[in-house]
Amino acid sequence: MASLTLAEGGSRLLSFAFYLLAAHTLTTAGFGEVRYTITLSALAFAVGQVVVTGLARELGAARGDADRTGAVLGSSLAAAAVVVGASAVVAAAAVAAGALPGANALGLLVTLGGLAVFQLYYGIGRGIGESLRPALTYVGGSLAQLVVFAAIALVADPGPTIALVVYGLASVVPVAWLEATRPVVRGRDLRVDRATLARLWRIGAPLLVAAVGYLVWLSADQIWVATTMDRHDVGLYGAAKTLAQLFIVVPAGVGGVLLPRIAELVAGGRDRAARHLAWGSTAGVLGLSAALAVVVAAFRGDLLAALFGAPYRAAAPALGGLVVGMTLYAGFATLTTAAVGWGRPRAYAFGVAVAAAVELTILLAAGGDSIATAAWASAAAIGAGFAAVLALLALRPLRRGD
Repeated sequence: MASLTLAEGGSRLLSFAFYLLAAHTLTTAGFGEVRYTITLSALAFAVGQVVVTGLARELGAARGDADRTGAVLGSSLAAAAVVVGASAVVAAAAVAAGALPGANALGLLVTLGGLAVFQLYYGIGRGIGESLRPALTYVGGSLAQLVVFAAIALVADPGPTIALVVYGLASVVPVAWLEATRPVVRGRDLRVDRATLARLWRIGAPLLVAAVGYLVWLSADQIWVATTMDRHDVGLYGAAKTLAQLFIVVPAGVGGVLLPRIAELVAGGRDRAARHLAWGSTAGVLGLSAALAVVVAAFRGDLLAALFGAPYRAAAPALGGLVVGMTLYAGFATLTTAAVGWGRPRAYAFGVAVAAAVELTILLAAGGDSIATAAWASAAAIGAGFAAVLALLALRPLRRGD
């Protein structure tokens, strides 16, 4: 957990530096276009993310069994190819039909492809229990994004399209290098297995609902800002959202190890150890995130101005709400990741569906006059989702036989 959290932290700092460079290189409106398009690519990858989660969980349960590992890899990659291909077609059609105003068409497809390659390979590294492979995948991609875009910015005046193409293609670089030098997929006996596909479906079906709910919660505030305010406000909110995303570092690092490890413990009949790990990790992540939130909230205006430039100080009220929301999300994500590893994906689906419904309700009822409204709607929503999961697990605790 420590090594993966450090890798997450380093990678997100590099990615954050890329966003800072983009914010200073592009206009406020151009930066808003970049952030909005990347958000849409995450939406387009919603079903693909379900495959990644199932892949990591099944690889954890299959540790020590080479034949089953080959079946999990082959079946998951085949499913991912179909899902991501369909998502790309739908995304292209939506842009062509004018359903996504403000999105960058080429950038959306390239970022979707890069996201798919990165997430699948990152999930493989976590699932088989390696620490170096997922770290190099993440750090290498983030470093490539920053270095290449910085080099272009030194000799030219890049626009949003160039920034998005660099962002997407850079994710493929470390994956290609690792498969060339230390392959984990290349050369393995991969096969598509009907029983494995059935297990992936059992874990993935509830997660389809969860994926939709999560992406509604994650992006509804940004889409609301983009459709009710001007492009300047979109840029301001994008800066606040970018800074708030640093709160994902700890839960992502812990969750990357937690999910397959919980699956391994449960598969081995060690449910008591799995339960202690789940609740202990949740408490620790929530406490660390709350401590970080106090510091960021106290200096949010100065941080925005120092990092993004003086005009972005106006995003400080929104950052306050986002910091609260991301602290609650840290606890929510850790607990629900443990539940998925246990084989209880419906707990995650239930909680994130509550969060999505609450956020949509608030935003539909709110007036579009402040980006802070979007931030506090997001915070209230994930707080409701976290409370819903805690209530559900109090009524039906994690136990043997789930």
